Amino acid sequence: MLLAKIGREPEFTGGQIRVVVQNACHEAITRGSGAKLEANDLYKYAHLEAGSSFEAAAKKVGFKLRAGNG
Repeated sequence: MLLAKIGREPEFTGGQIRVVVQNACHEAITRGSGAKLEANDLYKYAHLEAGSSFEAAAKKVGFKLRAGNG
C-alpha cells in the first residue's frame, strides 16, 4: 500500500508535511470537480520533497546536553 511506503520515507518536518499536502491537494483540484485526493498524489509529492536539493544540504541544528553541567 502506498501510504505504508510513504511512512518509510525520510522523516519530514511539519513544514515539509504541509508542503506535501498542499501540493497533493493542488494536484487533485486540477483534475476537475469531483476529484479526490489520492494516495498517489501524496506519494508523488512526498517523494519530490524528500529529494529536494535544499534538504540534501540541511544540517541538524540544536543543543547537546553534557553530563555534569546541570
